[in-house]
Amino acid sequence: MTIAFLVLHYLTLAVLVFGYVQSIEPGAATKLMAWGARLQLLSGLALVVLEEMEGDAPHMFIGIKLLVMLGVLALTEISHARGRRGVAAPALLHAAAALVVVNLVVAYTLPH
Repeated sequence: MTIAFLVLHYLTLAVLVFGYVQSIEPGAATKLMAWGARLQLLSGLALVVLEEMEGDAPHMFIGIKLLVMLGVLALTEISHARGRRGVAAPALLHAAAALVVVNLVVAYTLPH
């Protein structure tokens, strides 16, 4: 079960990154990027639940990744909302993408 959610988590990361690439030209997050961010958070939370059920979860690691992902989600949602109103917000879009990279670096460098 954990492997399935891990694969889902990686797939939602791919959707988030592809959504960013798709959003560069309009300058605001598209629906795909917004849904990628939402599903990335939900699949990460599902992984945390499974980790807690199995035993001792690395709470510091989870907390850092959660804070970074909430930043990604907030920036993406704000950029998407502004894009729907016709106001491009490329700085928000690029900041969200930078936080996605930070989240990847944290995932592969911090011990967990």
